[in-house]
Amino acid sequence: MRRQIAIALLLIFACSTASAGAALLYIRRTTEELRAVTQLHRIGEMRQQLVIAIQAAQAELYKVGTPLGEELDVIADNVNVLEEAAARCAGCHHEPEVGGRIREMNALVERYQRSLSFYITASADADRIGRLKAEAAAASAELLDKTEAMTVQASRRAEERTVAAMLRFDQARVILTAGIALTLLVALAVAAFLARGVTRPIDRLVAATRALSEGRLGFSVPAGDRTEFGELARNFNAMSEKLRDGYAALQREIAERKAAEARLLHDAFHDALTGLPNRALFLDRLAHVIEGAQRHPDECYAVLFLDLDRFKVINDSLGHLAGDHLLATVGQRLAESLRPGDTVARLGGDEFGILLEGIRGPADAALVADRAHAALARSIELDGHETFVTASVGIALQSERYARPDQVLRDADVAMYQAKLKGRACSVAFDADMHGSVVERMQLEADLRLAVEHEEGCLLHYQPIVALRTGRLIGVEALLRWRHPARGLLPAADFIAIAEESGIIVPLGKWAIRRACAQLREWEVRAPALAAATLAVNVSGRQFRRAEFVDEVRTLVLGSGIDPRHLAVEITETAIMGDVEASAGKLASLREMGIQIHVDDFGTGYSSLSYLHRFPITAVKIDRSFVAGLPEKHESDEVVKAIVSIAESLDFDVIAEGVEEAGQSARLEELRCRYGQGRFLAPPMDAPALETWIAARALSVA
Repeated sequence: MRRQIAIALLLIFACSTASAGAALLYIRRTTEELRAVTQLHRIGEMRQQLVIAIQAAQAELYKVGTPLGEELDVIADNVNVLEEAAARCAGCHHEPEVGGRIREMNALVERYQRSLSFYITASADADRIGRLKAEAAAASAELLDKTEAMTVQASRRAEERTVAAMLRFDQARVILTAGIALTLLVALAVAAFLARGVTRPIDRLVAATRALSEGRLGFSVPAGDRTEFGELARNFNAMSEKLRDGYAALQREIAERKAAEARLLHDAFHDALTGLPNRALFLDRLAHVIEGAQRHPDECYAVLFLDLDRFKVINDSLGHLAGDHLLATVGQRLAESLRPGDTVARLGGDEFGILLEGIRGPADAALVADRAHAALARSIELDGHETFVTASVGIALQSERYARPDQVLRDADVAMYQAKLKGRACSVAFDADMHGSVVERMQLEADLRLAVEHEEGCLLHYQPIVALRTGRLIGVEALLRWRHPARGLLPAADFIAIAEESGIIVPLGKWAIRRACAQLREWEVRAPALAAATLAVNVSGRQFRRAEFVDEVRTLVLGSGIDPRHLAVEITETAIMGDVEASAGKLASLREMGIQIHVDDFGTGYSSLSYLHRFPITAVKIDRSFVAGLPEKHESDEVVKAIVSIAESLDFDVIAEGVEEAGQSARLEELRCRYGQGRFLAPPMDAPALETWIAARALSVA
């Protein structure tokens, strides 16, 4: 483009220069013509002076004593000047006619000068003087005629040259006008070219930048031009494409960031396993409902607190993946059983919450609870096992005393625990009296914690395990008791659940093993019959799952100095099935020390026969729920028979728990169950009472 602009400017300059040069040429020629005209005028003036000098000389010819010589000198001077002017004029114009005339004038002037010279130098001969005077007069007359003709001719030529000069001026004006017009046309053409080659690309770029400012990214302009504007257009198109691509990438990044923020926000208020709202979102919605109820007291709401019954058994026996699948299925069924607008949330673990809005009263809340029970009543398949799950439901209805959502949830939780106390799989609505039981439970937990920390009030009672056929003592089970400072001696059933939930069971279980080992050591000294029996100590699943459990038992056994073969660890079937590999390793380590392994509550869990042979079990204990159905219930009969058959095939001893009647003992013996434990055989008692019981009966060790 720079080259094209330079060429255009050079073209304009050439046009203007050409017109100006042509005009200057004409002006120069016109100036020469005018100079020639001026020279002609000078020749005319000199001729006029010559005529005057000749006339003066001619007049003096007829006077006597005149200074003719002086006049002759004047004529001579005028002739010389005329000759010089004529020579210049002839040298300038080089016209033959003018030159001839000038030569004739020079000849006449020379003849006239000779005539005058002869006249001046003539003798006194009058005739000769007259003749010379006549010749001089004739020469002067001819010279005057020639001079007059020359003057006329000079005037005519001056007029002609003046007309020619004026014509050349007109021509120069025309040339200048034409040059200016041509220059103007060229300038217009250049302007049009620049408008097409400069202004139009600039307009396109301006339009393109305006399009970009309006958000039309990727807008392009034609880039076929090979000038700088073409390069600018290509660079602009590249920039526009990069802006479009960058904006698209930015939009994707913003969309991804927004999606991530939405996911984070969703995850912050929803449970990852079930997809339901979590506790935080549930409490937030409940807070809004409480605020609305305070403004509109006629609007009724209710909160249902659900806790799955025996979920821990399923989770420990079938594994956490099966437990997670169960929770997800329960959450889905609960959501499907609700009305649109109601909220179901997973509050944590196996606890769910339901928020009911716009209900008419307690009957509506109870109806929703019944629908929840019905939804959970259908079986759920977990790893090939057809599983049934129930829930205990606590209901908290709208009340003026509720100002915060945690208060409503607390009372629903209290009602849920009352439902569990009533036998599980039922619903209980909260009332004010329940609050006192919760406070009592919290106080009991605090007292138990202090008792375990200071080892005050905790003790062991012992219940004999005997051969059903002979009545001989084969072992003793250590049972936890707590002597509460206000409530007296409490059985394990009154505080074990609290210990499990609060974690107190771990130090409490460790104390029980240490105390059992110490008791065995004492019996070795003063009661050999008891020292030879097996002392079984209950271990909770929470305690057993700890990585340091085996090392703790080893330390306690070695520290007490007892024979490990007289100690048995009693653990539930569900506890060892939670993690088969880890459980097998721990049980094997215990057996290597000589400690016996008893599996408690056998038949209530979900153990697989393919796994049982991997555990170094020495005895299994039939759960009291199966023994209680004997001898009337055929189902209990079949279960006991199956357990005994399995134990015999795997070389396990079988111990029946909860033998409360003679008929149960007899039927167990008929079913080939060799050992039993229960109040019919012997009640739990402290160590001195057990020693007295053995001495009184004089029982021997089998």
